Amino acid sequence: IEGRQEVTNLVVTINDAAALKYCRKGCRAFCDRHGFNWADVIGGGIPASELLEIDDEMARDLVRQAEKRVKEENEQRK
Repeated sequence: IEGRQEVTNLVVTINDAAALKYCRKGCRAFCDRHGFNWADVIGGGIPASELLEIDDEMARDLVRQAEKRVKEENEQRK
């Protein structure tokens, strides 16, 4: 996880979870456990900063995947 500054605007999407091979049922259970709205996740994602507020390895993995996705997207634009 790069740093708080870079995570400020980062959004973790359901596609990030799919890239990690996380199933939707498990993701939904994760959201229920941690108080995230499933419709928000599907509709646009969860701010990475909110995921990092919980002490959970799955949350950290999702943020790392989102960082990787954004980095790859930025490299493709060059």
